[in-house]
Amino acid sequence: MGTGEQFTGKTRSAQRPIWDSFKVAGAAALNTNATTALFTSNQVNKSGVTGDVCNMRQAGSLPAGHRHMVTAIRIEMLSTTLADLFAMLQFTWIRFLYSGTPVWEATLSYAAGGMGIVGGDSNGVADPRAILYFDLQPIKIEGTVPIELDVITAGTGNATTAFFMRAYLDGVYTEPT
Repeated sequence: MGTGEQFTGKTRSAQRPIWDSFKVAGAAALNTNATTALFTSNQVNKSGVTGDVCNMRQAGSLPAGHRHMVTAIRIEMLSTTLADLFAMLQFTWIRFLYSGTPVWEATLSYAAGGMGIVGGDSNGVADPRAILYFDLQPIKIEGTVPIELDVITAGTGNATTAFFMRAYLDGVYTEPT
């Protein structure tokens, strides 16, 4: 049994994130006035083994019988130049939808976490805003109910270099045993 795991005989719960990612090619348009929907792709890991792009087991929702209590939403920007980062911070916001209904929305900089919004190396300690953000009112995700995290851009232009963005839904994940 791993750290933080609890078994009730029928389910196993552990503190762990769900994540999805997307890549932008160098000198590519950053989807000006468009939306990139995460957690909806068919690029899922069917075996449930952690992948570098997404650790969802099916596109668009958790499997039946699974649930996740989201206590924070974090965004990591990897291999990002300062120019691209500043453009995204200025013109990008994040919206989380549950069953097609927006339940959280904020600017990109508000969801900083992990290595921090600057995308540099760190000691792995999450940004304090990510640790307790939904602590008083977590978002409860049930299996088979559609989820989506939209990255919405408006007027960001072109990326100067390729970069990688990863979104985490932090919290307690429960699955049947």
